[in-house]
Amino acid sequence: MLIYLQKGGVMYLYHRVPTRVIGSVIRPLNQLKELDQDLYDLQKAKYKGRDDVAEQTIPPLNCGWGDVVFLTAVSPQELQRAFAEAGTTLQSRKFYQIEAKSLDPNLMTVRLYPGGRYFPRVFVPFNLHDLEEYSKVPTCTVEYYRLQHQTGQYIMTFHHIPHILYKGAIDVSDVTIVEL
Repeated sequence: MLIYLQKGGVMYLYHRVPTRVIGSVIRPLNQLKELDQDLYDLQKAKYKGRDDVAEQTIPPLNCGWGDVVFLTAVSPQELQRAFAEAGTTLQSRKFYQIEAKSLDPNLMTVRLYPGGRYFPRVFVPFNLHDLEEYSKVPTCTVEYYRLQHQTGQYIMTFHHIPHILYKGAIDVSDVTIVEL
């Protein structure tokens, strides 16, 4: 498996640039509620019909789903390739490209999807050396993209892709934005 590396072997994590941002900080959902109720409502709407997801707890970080920022080791280019393999296209999107080693590993965990959408809930400690393992789109995700596309259903971009969860806010004032 080949990890997507740029600029001299630096490993990155990615977060989709939201349509609306408060300053230059990515904030977890629960922090948005305190700062901007309209923005909170907009982001909370993503969980409509699957409220149980938003109510999950993250035992390794001793917090809730709404207290973390979601990151991925899968590059936007790799996501684009997987969508193309499934016969569809990833809508033009912007992603923050965050140097992985710039984040505190004690505030991170990885949510894996070995047997299904919700269960078993498998969290493993974040380790910079494991990013290669998480940098590819799983085959089942490509198949999901294909099926959703063929049936005209909404495609959840990060379905079954390991989620790297960061407890707290992330300053993105000095990060690169990758645009597809």
